[in-house]
Amino acid sequence: MRTRWPGSYSIWGLLIIGLMLFFSIPADAQSTCPGSAPARLQVGEQAMVLPDAGINLRSSGTADSPILEIVPGGAYLRVTSGPVCNGGFTWWQVEWQEMAGWVAESFDEQTYYLEPIRTFDAQNGTMRLSAFPELAEGVQSAVIQSLQDDQSPRFNASTGLQFILEGYPYPGTAATITAYNTTAMRAINPNAGDILDALRSTLDNRPPTTDLVLLPGLPVTVDIVTQIGYVDFIDGSGIRAIIVLSMEREKPLPPTQDNMAFAFYLFQGLDITNTTYIQALLPLSSELLPVSVPNFNPDAPNAEQQRTQLIHELETELSQVTLSPSIDVYDRMMASLYTSATPAPIAVQTERYTYGNALYLDYPTTVAEGIELNVLNPAPERRMPRYLELSLVNYPVIDFLHPPVIRIYRVSDVQLARNEEAVAAIDIFKNILLTKPTDLSGLTLPLFSGPIQPPLDTPAYVRFHSGSGVVYITSMTESGQPVESRDLLFVFQGMTNDSEFYVQGLFPLASAAFQQPTDDPASIIATLLDVNYTPDLSLLRMLMTSLQISPTN
Repeated sequence: MRTRWPGSYSIWGLLIIGLMLFFSIPADAQSTCPGSAPARLQVGEQAMVLPDAGINLRSSGTADSPILEIVPGGAYLRVTSGPVCNGGFTWWQVEWQEMAGWVAESFDEQTYYLEPIRTFDAQNGTMRLSAFPELAEGVQSAVIQSLQDDQSPRFNASTGLQFILEGYPYPGTAATITAYNTTAMRAINPNAGDILDALRSTLDNRPPTTDLVLLPGLPVTVDIVTQIGYVDFIDGSGIRAIIVLSMEREKPLPPTQDNMAFAFYLFQGLDITNTTYIQALLPLSSELLPVSVPNFNPDAPNAEQQRTQLIHELETELSQVTLSPSIDVYDRMMASLYTSATPAPIAVQTERYTYGNALYLDYPTTVAEGIELNVLNPAPERRMPRYLELSLVNYPVIDFLHPPVIRIYRVSDVQLARNEEAVAAIDIFKNILLTKPTDLSGLTLPLFSGPIQPPLDTPAYVRFHSGSGVVYITSMTESGQPVESRDLLFVFQGMTNDSEFYVQGLFPLASAAFQQPTDDPASIIATLLDVNYTPDLSLLRMLMTSLQISPTN
């Protein structure tokens, strides 16, 4: 009897498989690819092209694949996948200036093209950043709420996504990098439009000197702006400088430590679409400023001239100062910024709610802490059928007029209530789910009390465990009325497969892009992602598609 190899492969089959594995082997299966230096890079971190190297960015991890770009020495890459052994090289997939491709880590067994750069990487919604160990021991993400003051409108700030550098070398004021939606900023701050337009012009023309205006405003005086430089980040550009701020006073004082003056690394930038404004305000060592100015009298006749002279001397000194960490480290951190990154996967924890054998629902714990059920029997004169209502406990958006609910109606009960309008709307909706037209601008929401507009975005067809439906965003206002954040509603409408039950999911939303009323909400919604809403729309879709309804008596 002939002995076969396990799995019934022939010798030739094993030889071919072996050759395939030899020429394209994941390098984590071995410490060194044949012909290459030992791998040193890691997925998720940055790598620097050695200054005297330059490297080919290829379409795939092979030496004969097309060259997409030649990446110059000194450039920083983000490692996204790999390593893979192929053709005597260790290949890594990387991102560089919004391009994705493959690079070889080393030239031979001793010579490297790339140097690993250890960073602390963080993502907040679509904003991503890599901080270097010299500046942080970690990065914390936060959402800052909008700040409005009718008495001091120039200090108004919209909601923003923020990074906070933990373990920053200079304690005191928090080291923050914040991204704001420019539409919201223009709506909430009367000065924002002019400032953002001036910043755009500055970034396009890149003059060697410029006046920087803080946005959002702060109750401070900008005394010094020096060491101006321009920094391109992955999907935008910015301007950085060393600045000195003093607290606003009736009689200005020289910028000293005793007079509550502070030095900062300031970065202001815009993404390429002008929809996101970024500000980094990172405190610098207090030792950059003099402790005090002896014998300065703000009431003296020559006080202003004396203060101007002191500022000029300090500016000259700061224009030549070398920071520690170096300003290049700050610039490299800002160059890693990506404002339109793919949202990081959400780690979703769910709990299951069950109602006997009639239904179950898996709800994300960040959307609700629990489910409360009520069986409602409206007064007959309202022509409303009885229905089952599931209320979400501790939902992240508080709306007393329209709390977050899931309502389940038996179609036969709607018919018994003699609500002809609702019966007709449900029949139309049933036909929509069968034919799936692309134009749903005339879609209505039956059995809903109060004004409501048609869909403001393109409705999406979805399946749930016992049927199908559509999801979309609408506004709880009369058609043609201005819309703001508190008016937004995420809607699910669905039917079970047997057409016995009609289902509504009604969830109030919040979004920083709608802090001021707008007459064109659809245009704003078209620019937003799931993560730009509270709660994340993907969690609401997950909630509704988990619904299972079983016919019962």
